[in-house]
Amino acid sequence: MILRFSSLGAWDFGNKKCAPPAPLQQVSGQVVQIMGFMYPLEEGQSVKNFCLLRSTQTCCYGPKPQFNQYVLVEMDKPVKLEKTKPVAITGTFFIDPKPEEGYIYRLEGTKVETAVLDSPENNAPAS
Repeated sequence: MILRFSSLGAWDFGNKKCAPPAPLQQVSGQVVQIMGFMYPLEEGQSVKNFCLLRSTQTCCYGPKPQFNQYVLVEMDKPVKLEKTKPVAITGTFFIDPKPEEGYIYRLEGTKVETAVLDSPENNAPAS
């Protein structure tokens, strides 16, 4: 199942009375794939722990992302850090709000792939 950042953003975590939306709760504990950008939480060219961000605009050079705009990823083994390319992460997703530790969503990752972006069609008018 593909999980999109638009679904993660549906939970208004800042509103303490607001529970996660039901469709999001149903995905918690399920294997999903999420596409985004890696922001490492450790040094090196291979990492096990990183944040997956919706865009590069919410990393160290942009505004601090809201809790519902990123996922803490804990890989089962070190993976190559992709600094500028989007990646697709597969793993088990959890709603696990621990804002004091810096996250509300967590993914136990098992696979990282370079994301394949849509490319323009060769003959778009004919298709």
